Amino acid sequence: MANDGGGTVVFASVGRSHYAFDAFALDIATLKEEVLTDGVSVNFNAQFVEDDPKPSAVIFVSERTGASNIFLRRQSLTSKSDRDDHSSTLKLGSLDAGDGFLYCDRPCVAGGGRIIFASTKSSPEISQNLRQPSTAIFSACLRIGLTRRLTPEGVADYSPALSPSKKWIAVASNAGKPWSGEIHELETSLWIFKAEDGSSRKMVVERGGWPTWSDERTIFFHKRSPEDDWWSIYKAVLPESLEDLDAAKIDQAVERVTPPGVHAFTPAASRTSNWIVVATHRSNTTSRHIELFDLSKGSFLPVTLELHPELHHFNPFVSATSDTLIGYHRCRNDGSIVPTLEHVACPANNDITLVRIDGAFPSISSDGALIAYNTDFEASDSGVMVAKLDGSNRKRILTGLAFTTCWNPCKPGTIYTSVGHIFAEERAMVHIVSLTFDVTALEDHSSSSSSTLESSVKVLSKPGTNNNAFPSCSPDGKNLVFRSGRSGHKNLYIMDAELGEDGGIRALTEGPWVDTMPCWSPDGNWIAFSSSRDGPSNEFFAIYLVHPDGSELHRVFPESSTRGRCNHVCFSPDSQTLLFTADCGGISAEPVSLANQFQPYGELFSCKLDGSELRRWTHNAYEDGTPCWGPLRLDPSSISKQGQELHANFQDCLWLSAVTEKMKQYAAA
Repeated sequence: MANDGGGTVVFASVGRSHYAFDAFALDIATLKEEVLTDGVSVNFNAQFVEDDPKPSAVIFVSERTGASNIFLRRQSLTSKSDRDDHSSTLKLGSLDAGDGFLYCDRPCVAGGGRIIFASTKSSPEISQNLRQPSTAIFSACLRIGLTRRLTPEGVADYSPALSPSKKWIAVASNAGKPWSGEIHELETSLWIFKAEDGSSRKMVVERGGWPTWSDERTIFFHKRSPEDDWWSIYKAVLPESLEDLDAAKIDQAVERVTPPGVHAFTPAASRTSNWIVVATHRSNTTSRHIELFDLSKGSFLPVTLELHPELHHFNPFVSATSDTLIGYHRCRNDGSIVPTLEHVACPANNDITLVRIDGAFPSISSDGALIAYNTDFEASDSGVMVAKLDGSNRKRILTGLAFTTCWNPCKPGTIYTSVGHIFAEERAMVHIVSLTFDVTALEDHSSSSSSTLESSVKVLSKPGTNNNAFPSCSPDGKNLVFRSGRSGHKNLYIMDAELGEDGGIRALTEGPWVDTMPCWSPDGNWIAFSSSRDGPSNEFFAIYLVHPDGSELHRVFPESSTRGRCNHVCFSPDSQTLLFTADCGGISAEPVSLANQFQPYGELFSCKLDGSELRRWTHNAYEDGTPCWGPLRLDPSSISKQGQELHANFQDCLWLSAVTEKMKQYAAA
């Protein structure tokens, strides 16, 4: 199953394991829905292939290879045998992880054997421009295998849309400005440039995102209204001669299309009829749905609400030749099994197996053979689960509300966790407990074996000591470092791993800031943690190192002025490398086009203890976090298919549900 090598890294992504997206086509005249992709992994952001003789042919993004790559499917899936036939799903070109294409998005066919797409293609090594997004637009000629960057260096472009003539591309662009930390609506403007080579680049609208063309001169796009805060669709009309394009004049003539009172975003414009199709979020439903907006009548027509009222539907697309054919992606919600573990391509280290877990806060035992994790850090019954390294034979050893896990390196079958609410204030009651169970029970693979294991629970923190969380065990198994709010601030403390506070406790850090998420190095020399001590508020976190005796406390990136977020730090098995979650790569896609991500900038990065050799490990639009690093390398082909039944229980963007008094006033007007 595993062998010696660089080891295995297990991490979590918010909601991603239960997305199970497939692309669907819908005839709006009959409301007949047809699945377009084959149910493997997640499949999203599709477009109909205009020049294909089959109207349901689509180009789309899929993560079946461990990265977001581009695929083509020419036949629809009208039966189960069609879905099981994966041979007609073709990966396009050589856009592989090894070439830096770990995240490809929003593909479209440009003709002449070319495709246009967005990607975060870059070197894993990051030497400058921290927190500068790397998403750019590329053109790939599939016939000769040539890929060309169309976005200028130092600029981030999102959400490409090809004009009907295929001569122009419209994008949402940061225009080279640094990312300022926005996570809801990106500060982008609309630009156009030639699809052939990226030349004749011109700004069209000062603020907007997700452009779509209805004809060669008309672009629809979304933005959050500065007047009333509702996400709405707008229309911009270009001059007949683009040489005469004046963004200021176009901006003045921009027309709002959809009214306040409903969030409307990610538009797709019909090229044959007078309507657009949009995703909406209404205050009377928790689900995101697809609706038509009749441009002549100025009214919405619900589409997916009647079909699947409980499911979220994302990012509609339209046929260029049909008056009635639209598409979107949604969770297939077919009762299939979500594996506990999923292999993810890793650009930073070929000796590492990178694995996403269906859960949160994973930890790997010191021998590398077992995993512990919480099922969901927000769930009321998140509890603690254990499984073998390949994800098989998972068992529950604790029920109730819990978060974080940590193994005792010297006592097999002893795990530490925090019991209580994860985002609680300093004086909330959160306790650190130890769990002891029989590890040999994980060797029982019989069908009659129980899904739970008995464990003895011992509370290690004393009553009245407030918020105690994020334990990490010393390599000799004798002590725990943890975060506590007992002083009125969240700082780090060390206590006895067996007796808890009864065996003694001492403060490791002290101050009016947040020190949190500590990790004890395997060689025992260092404790790494995240702290807000250098920021004016708790909005900014950096990584620090300190010896267990409190000496030599220092920031890992002393020269950094990024004022960003670095959290969830852990050590490599040899204690020479730090792995953590950070916003060093900015945002990879427009957040409103996704399901809820609390911090959509979260990606995995690593560096040496002195802050050198900063490298990016993950490329996606999700919030990745809580990594752990074990000594044994898991063979990706041996990952178990065991898991839990698929439930489409992920959330839409929570911030879309916030309705202010101003929004209510405009909605009622």
